[in-house]
Amino acid sequence: MGTTQPVAATLEAQQAATDVEVSGSIPIPFSDVAVVPPDYGFVRFADSGTVKMLLLLGE
Repeated sequence: MGTTQPVAATLEAQQAATDVEVSGSIPIPFSDVAVVPPDYGFVRFADSGTVKMLLLLGE
């Protein structure tokens, strides 16, 4: 199916009304995951993307 790679992320946490919200992001160079960004000539895409996360932690 694929391979795994370790990543590092900076997370931010804040207290909400009844939960704790934890958010963060991880930059992903497409070359690390064997993805070639499309090139339509008039539109180009970046060579990397970002995985964003939001965790809601509650009881």
